[in-house]
Amino acid sequence: MKKPLKIVLLSTLILAVALAPGCIGEVEEGPIYPDAEEIEMPSEVSEEILEEIEWDGLVNAYKTTDSPEEVMDWYESEMENQQWSELHEDFGIAFWEKDNNIFGVQTIEPEEAEQEFDVNKTVIITISVPPLEL
Repeated sequence: MKKPLKIVLLSTLILAVALAPGCIGEVEEGPIYPDAEEIEMPSEVSEEILEEIEWDGLVNAYKTTDSPEEVMDWYESEMENQQWSELHEDFGIAFWEKDNNIFGVQTIEPEEAEQEFDVNKTVIITISVPPLEL
C-alpha cells in the first residue's frame, strides 16, 4: 500500500474509534472542488477506505490541474464559510464535522496520483461519513 492511502486509512481509523457506536443516519456530502472532474476510484482503494471506516460512507475521487496547496486552501475557506468545524488537518488531509456528519479531503500529488490512479494531475479524495444517531 502506498503512503497516501496509509494516511487516509489511519485518519479514517482514528475517526472510527473516536465516534461512539449508534445508528447511522443519511450521509451529507461536502462541497466538490470547483472545476474538479470526477474520476474512477480503483475498487481496491475504495474498499480499503470503507473497511477502515467500518460503516457505510461515500468515497469519491476527482482530478484537477490546481496544486494540492490550492485545493486545501479552498477547502479550508469553503468549509469555514459553510460552518463546518475542523477536526483534523495534517499531511494533505483534513476532516470537518457539521451536524454529526464527517467530511474528509485528501490531496495526492500528481506524481503519486499517476502511480495509484493513472492520472498525472492532483487527485482529491473525498470521504463522507453519515451521522451517528445516538
